[in-house]
Parts: sequence; structure tokens; C-alpha cells
Amino acid sequence: MNEDLQGIIQDYICDFNKKKSLPYVVDTTPVVWFGDIEKYEQSEVKVVTVGINPSSHEFPEPPECPRFSIPTVLNADDLYNANNEYFIKNPYKWFNRYERIISDNFDCSYGGKIGLRKRNIAIHIDAYSAIATNPFWGKLTKKEKETVKNTELFNRLLAYLKPDVILFSANEDLFNELFSGYTKNRPDLQYENHNKRSYIRTYSKDGTLLFWGRNHGDPFAHISTDEIKAEIDRFKEIGIEKIYKR
Repeated sequence: MNEDLQGIIQDYICDFNKKKSLPYVVDTTPVVWFGDIEKYEQSEVKVVTVGINPSSHEFPEPPECPRFSIPTVLNADDLYNANNEYFIKNPYKWFNRYERIISDNFDCSYGGKIGLRKRNIAIHIDAYSAIATNPFWGKLTKKEKETVKNTELFNRLLAYLKPDVILFSANEDLFNELFSGYTKNRPDLQYENHNKRSYIRTYSKDGTLLFWGRNHGDPFAHISTDEIKAEIDRFKEIGIEKIYKR
């Protein structure tokens, strides 16, 4: 782990320590990322999936098996190892949808127990906070959300990761807040089926290709994985060449 990443992790820990006493915060550990960041960094195509904040389901009560090894002492080294090993133990089924999309389109997987052997390893990060809440994010009040969120840390982590591809599924207001600096590509090719309230749009910034769509409980819900593949394939001509090499 280099000094830049160590500093980012330490700042996530500090953010968590300031907020862990809030009654709606799951006082266990922040989850800075999900997946093997070392294999991600070695991948030819670097894929990052994005959510809002970790689910409280990441910390199940006994006798259910823990999802990953929660550090007994919260420090950068132990949190680094815990985040890297997330998909090895008992990953949450919510990731299955993203796994299918990245597997079908980018020869990519989260690895561990959730995926097949692929050339590239993806990781998942959360945009508003690395802190799980109870109730879930959507049930928090606006004031509660403001006390938990830290998008500055998200932007620092994303800049460090330098992904080739980002997949983000959330409502349009959240997307506009988080990714306002991205340019919409080829509006004439954007997939929109308003009858199903389904969207796939593509954006780019500094060599990163971003796919965004609405979320209805699961990422890119109400759009079949075949439809998603067909629409992503339409953007090969504007994408990064190495993403589509076979």
C-alpha cells in the first residue's frame, strides 16, 4: 500500500470516528472499497462500480456468517486487508447484478465467491459515504444524510483509482450532483425507455467512460442484461479502445 492510498484510508477512518456515535450509524467499520484493489490495479481494463453507501446488511447478526473480516483495531493496514478480502468470504447478493453486467461487457469480475475467472478485476466504492446506516440511506432525513456524507473522500478515492470504466446506477439528481463534470456522449445513441423508466446514458471525462442508469432496488433494474449489453456495444466507437479488445 503506497502513501497516497494509506492517507486516503486514514481520512476515511477519521471521518468514521467522528460520526460513529450518531444513532443511525452502524458503529462497526467503514468500507472504503469492496474487492481486491491489488488485482484491480494490475487489470488491463480498470472497472469501478459505484453505490451510495454500504448497506447495514454488510454486518449481519449471528448466527449468519460475517461478510468479511471486520478489523478488531481500526487502522489503515487492517482495513486495507479487510476491504481486499470482501468477496472471498460471504458477499452480499446485491452485487450479483453488477457482476453480470461487468462480466458480460468488460471481461471483468469482482472475483472471490461471486464471480468467474476473468481477465480484469473490478472494485466497488460508495459515493456519499463509506459508513453503513440503519435505517438505509433512502429512509434517512435530509439532515441525517448531510451529517453522514463525505463526497470529498469519494472524489479523492476515484481520482486515485483512475478507472477506465465507471458504472453508476442511482436517481438523476444524485448523478448530477456527483458527476456534473462529465460530458454526455452521442445523445442520439442514448437508450431511454420511458415506459419502463429505464435509462442507460454514457458520459466521459479525462479518458474515463461512465455508464449511468436508474436504480430500482438493484443496479440498472428493469433493464435486462441483454439490453444492457446491446446498448453498451453501441458505444464502442466512442469508448476506450482497450475496453473492447478481444
